[in-house]
Amino acid sequence: MKRLHFATLSIKVWAAVLTVLMTGTVLLAITLSDVAPKVDVIPQLFSKDPMDFGQLVEVKNLNTQIKEKDLIDEMLVRFYIENRINYIPDLDELSYRYEGMGPISRLSAPNVYNEFLAQVGNYVESISEEAATRAADIIQVERTDNNFRVDFDVYLYDRGSISYGGRRRATVRIDHAPGYRGFAADFANPYGLVVVSYRETGVKK
Repeated sequence: MKRLHFATLSIKVWAAVLTVLMTGTVLLAITLSDVAPKVDVIPQLFSKDPMDFGQLVEVKNLNTQIKEKDLIDEMLVRFYIENRINYIPDLDELSYRYEGMGPISRLSAPNVYNEFLAQVGNYVESISEEAATRAADIIQVERTDNNFRVDFDVYLYDRGSISYGGRRRATVRIDHAPGYRGFAADFANPYGLVVVSYRETGVKK
């Protein structure tokens, strides 16, 4: 009888000890979660080509209003300007960029895209005449509401020599139109960002 009483008492003691330890562990976990540094998670889409890819990794619902959306807007504006300015005398590359399913078209309002096509003209014929490669080096990006002012330097590479093509300024106005969202197989332009105005001028350094 004494053994049974001792065993019952021992079980109660260990149960009490275990309860105290578990309570302490929970309280410690709660305390650490409150004092530990917070981690900001930025939603991202991973691909080889941000305008045309088959596999999507969606980290967060892209319809959610999030402050990181401003960073994505700037990324797309930079990407848009680089596709307009950068030039490689290669028919496949230029056809991809310039034609109807390319990044310039898919990020442009119809009037902006038509102005761009008029500017580049018959690029198929000009490839053989314009052998130099052109690249934009973005220096500064300023934003006010939906208006971007982007300063960039232009560099030319021709037959082994690099020359400076001057500083330019692109004034870009964007909008977010649901009709431009690319929820197709490649999930391009999920925010529906569209360039509704584009102007480019020279800048004196």
